[in-house]
Amino acid sequence: AINSYTLLDLFPGILDQKPNLVLIYAGHNEYYGALGVGSVESFGNSRLLIKSILYLNQFKTTQLIRNFITKIFSAFASSNENAINGTLMSKIAKDKSIKLNSEKFYSGVEQFYNNIKEISEEARDKNVPIIIGNLVSNLKDQKPFISIQTDGFGNANEIYSKAKKELKTGNNIKADSLFRLAKDLDGLRFRAPEKINIIIDSISNEFNLPKVPLDSIFNSNSQDGIVGNNFMVDHLHPTTNGYRLIGKSFYEEMVKQKFLPQNETQQIPFNKQDSATIKNIMFTELDQTIGDYLVTSLKNDWPFKNENEKIPLSSLLVPRNFMDSVALKVIEEKITWAEAQVEAATYYLRKDDIKNYLNHMNVLIYQYPALKDIPNAVKYFYQKNKINPKDFTNKRLGLIALFTKDYNKAIQQLNSVDQSEFKDPEILYNLALAYYSNKNISKALNSLDACLMLDSEYPNAKKL
Repeated sequence: AINSYTLLDLFPGILDQKPNLVLIYAGHNEYYGALGVGSVESFGNSRLLIKSILYLNQFKTTQLIRNFITKIFSAFASSNENAINGTLMSKIAKDKSIKLNSEKFYSGVEQFYNNIKEISEEARDKNVPIIIGNLVSNLKDQKPFISIQTDGFGNANEIYSKAKKELKTGNNIKADSLFRLAKDLDGLRFRAPEKINIIIDSISNEFNLPKVPLDSIFNSNSQDGIVGNNFMVDHLHPTTNGYRLIGKSFYEEMVKQKFLPQNETQQIPFNKQDSATIKNIMFTELDQTIGDYLVTSLKNDWPFKNENEKIPLSSLLVPRNFMDSVALKVIEEKITWAEAQVEAATYYLRKDDIKNYLNHMNVLIYQYPALKDIPNAVKYFYQKNKINPKDFTNKRLGLIALFTKDYNKAIQQLNSVDQSEFKDPEILYNLALAYYSNKNISKALNSLDACLMLDSEYPNAKKL
């Protein structure tokens, strides 16, 4: 819930890092983000006052006073059950009816222009290039949150209904313009008005900034040429495919503007990079379920539903399997995301499903690079009492080593299992695979023969 005031406040520190390039995708939160004109944290319309407060926040006395005030408000809010259970959206919106072209409407537009302009000036002074993208939101499948009558335009819901009718008759261009008007007539300004994109165009021209036309890119990849639930999980947050399209579009502009290192040879050809990204994305089934549950919870609250329409989460989120139950614990804040990944990894480890075990461990390492590798990650979570060392049998350690191509360790661990376990054809097959990968063909054949003696139809044994 931040807007361009936060970006402006952070930007000097960003420039201190001497970035090669700054990418900007911002503008949806101008009204209800922190310090926005319609937010509970608003200090009014005076940009000078807000910038002064941001400047004073650098000093400990100001921070102390603000923290004290925040604690007082929190104490009062904690007695209100809705304040605890409501989404962030339900807490931050103070003015829920900001009419198109009203004074507050233009205050939000002007603050965005002034703040992004100042950011662009600071970047120009430091010779730091910027690529800016215009904004996308759910036009087709998100009706106005609060439909109000606006002089000269009519009612937001009526305009949205007209857009739907035009879409049914195949008049997509007319439908698109009506969907945009319905969004702009929505009194609840969680989606940026069209004027924000006009300002992005203006700043792009004024400072000669490369602009990524995300709006038209998303439309061109959408049925009927209008963005809807195909790329949005709610009113404006993209799906995983939507985020991927944003990333791809910015990346292609970086290539076009030659912002990537020019003296390095590409390891993956440009035309294969998109498919490689999709294949290697660090995203598990558990992550998908957590995301689905979060969106379901979000849409079960205001402004998607009124208080009397809400469904108890216990009825709404019903786990169907183990992974669902782990995801639910994350939503209920009983465990962290990292702890959930460890639970999932342990579940697969105990089933000897090493591939999925490694998937979850690698997701953790990707998210927290300080863990470095799987042995370090295991050690860290063991120290936090999140891992039982008894789960790491010689067999499983051998399988992990085999999957990670540490063949010497795989051979050592698999040969260390109890003699009784050598009646398991799986161990003998994997031992044969480790020997074969280590180019010890004679021992590979011995292990393979032993495997086939126990199970003449063991999968892949004859192929090996």
